[in-house]
Amino acid sequence: MCFMFMKCTSFDQDIGRWNVPNVRDMTEMFSDAREFNQDIGRWDVSNVESMYSMFYKAVVFNQDIGRWNISNARDMSEMFRSAWAFDHSLRSWDVSHVLDKHGMLPEGYPETFYPRNL
Repeated sequence: MCFMFMKCTSFDQDIGRWNVPNVRDMTEMFSDAREFNQDIGRWDVSNVESMYSMFYKAVVFNQDIGRWNISNARDMSEMFRSAWAFDHSLRSWDVSHVLDKHGMLPEGYPETFYPRNL
């Protein structure tokens, strides 16, 4: 699913019921999808290994994904870079196993919402 909606600047469809438990790579999936703001909080992302730049420049995305199981994620670098609207808590995420998490959160993201072990 990597690059699936990359640069789809007007994409904002309801894809919250998609069945994604076998997906391993969501690299830049919503990168530059500037209008996307749908609830994908029920997705099973437990097998995803790369979330690199997944929401990069998804400037209006602001949905609760704090219940995602990220136990297999290895690359979360720049996941929310320039995703200015995102302000949901990720406190339930334990990112101690993630190998690359540099620049994961947008500038100004509240420290009280940071994932554990960031």
